[in-house]
Amino acid sequence: LRNNSVDIIFLLSAVHEIRSHEEKVEFLKECHRVCKQNGKIIMVEHLRDFPNFLAFTVGFTHFFSKKAWQRAFEKAGFSSFAETKFTPFMSIFSCSPYF
Repeated sequence: LRNNSVDIIFLLSAVHEIRSHEEKVEFLKECHRVCKQNGKIIMVEHLRDFPNFLAFTVGFTHFFSKKAWQRAFEKAGFSSFAETKFTPFMSIFSCSPYF
């Protein structure tokens, strides 16, 4: 895709499959590159938190903490990072790029 060509990128319960922090940052940098100046990334993910521990027991370690996601988005150049709980087990993150 061209630079600054996308209004919204929607990521649904998949980005946690990128296990390496560096690869996750590279993926988010690519999202940043194609996102328009006033664009957004909407990401829905489970977190490595207590509710998901109760639901998945040790499987919750497959998810990442809110802090880990925030660091990845910041390192990729995003200026905002806001969380809304969709359910006790799912979070919606809304992120905007720096410009």
